[in-house]
This record gives sequence, C-alpha cells and structure tokens, in this order.
Amino acid sequence: MHMASGFEHGKSNLADGAYEFAVRASQFAITTGEFAISTSDLADNAYEFAFTL
Repeated sequence: MHMASGFEHGKSNLADGAYEFAVRASQFAITTGEFAISTSDLADNAYEFAFTL
C-alpha cells in the first residue's frame, strides 16, 4: 500500500513537471514568435529604406 501511494505521488510529480515544462515551452514559443515578428518588421523596414534610396 505504501508503494502504491508512493507511485501516485511520483505520478503527480511527473504531471507537475510536465505542466511546468509546457508552460515554459509556450512562453518560449511566444518569445520566439515575437522575435520572428520583430525580425520580419526589421526586414520590411530595411527593404523600404533600400527602396527609397
């Protein structure tokens, strides 16, 4: 019985870890997305700048 509760505890720790990882991964994806958007804005600006020269 003690082993079973230890196993349950292990599962909940694993679930917490997976959730934590998912949160971090989504934050990283958002940051990466924002970086990609700002990079493409920069590219657009550079193109417009070159076009006006």
